[in-house]
Amino acid sequence: MTALAELMLGPAPATGGSMESLLLDVVERVAACPSLWESLVDANPRNECLSVRLPVPEDLDVHVTTWGTFCGVRLRSYAKSTTVFRAVAGQITEVRPDAAGRLLPRRFAPGVSGVIRPGQVHDLRNEGSLPAVTIVARSHRLSAMQSFDWTGTAARPVELATDLPGWLGT
Repeated sequence: MTALAELMLGPAPATGGSMESLLLDVVERVAACPSLWESLVDANPRNECLSVRLPVPEDLDVHVTTWGTFCGVRLRSYAKSTTVFRAVAGQITEVRPDAAGRLLPRRFAPGVSGVIRPGQVHDLRNEGSLPAVTIVARSHRLSAMQSFDWTGTAARPVELATDLPGWLGT
């Protein structure tokens, strides 16, 4: 049986539910089917992030991302895309600004998922000494991504990217 066939045999997503529920269901089903993504994980990623798109029955943008030691992305937000990520190996840290102007970290161990809504500013990174792996699902391919610098109390927009490669994992 192929990995894609195994994925399709999983419980069907609830109909009429929210996009977040659908994305959470997809990352959970993909994570539970390692034969679909394990061979795509970079065993020696150095300080890099590597994302590979995965085929899924739903019309969603889904990737497996390998996070090298101390690898991260800068603060960013996605214009119209809802994103769900799930740690499947190692530990990933998400950083978000709070209302008091602080950057707050939240750690995700394997089996724990996070939701990023359109426009929310965040950063994902592997702060550990071993690689980490996430499954990422988006409501659709990214059309725009805003990058930010941190001023010490607020996120300042610095770059709006609109010509995005299809492999962006987080």
